[in-house]
Amino acid sequence: GTATKSLAKMGLVVGGLAASLVFAFKKSFDFIDALGKTSLRTGITTKTLQAFQLAAIESGSSIEQTQKGLIKFARSIGDAGRGLKTQADIFKDLGVEIKNSDGTLKSFDEILMQTADGIKNLGSDMERTNALANLFGRSGAMMSEVFRNGAQGLEEFMQRAKRLGIILDQDIIDRTQKFNDSVA
Repeated sequence: GTATKSLAKMGLVVGGLAASLVFAFKKSFDFIDALGKTSLRTGITTKTLQAFQLAAIESGSSIEQTQKGLIKFARSIGDAGRGLKTQADIFKDLGVEIKNSDGTLKSFDEILMQTADGIKNLGSDMERTNALANLFGRSGAMMSEVFRNGAQGLEEFMQRAKRLGIILDQDIIDRTQKFNDSVA
């Protein structure tokens, strides 16, 4: 009887552990899937996105806020590219040229780095917060620490993320997206 009870308890523990592992794998796959989809929506490379998320988390923001902010930033770039004066003026005030000499939009990463330098060079914290909120939406204010050191600061976050080994290869992200889509 005691052995049966012990085996039953052990079975519950193993079952609970298995359920926890399935939950953890599901969360991991969902996170990786979100990386790929955010990259597709915004044009930001997955490597930059992963490093940017590390920077945001370290500065007190969340991954969800970061993704929402980057999607809003992509819309801000698109609006400025279409000539929406409000957004175009913000980029101009930051010294960011969003178009190449042939009239095409620069890459998301290039615009992000130039924007980081422009925000770094603003005179006050209030000006930085205002520019971030206008370009990144509500989550922009939470990102002020990410932009404090401009493009060099973002580069340092990218290098640290690589050293920590938390940058996933694009092929892994693509395969995880396909797997998640087939499961769904």
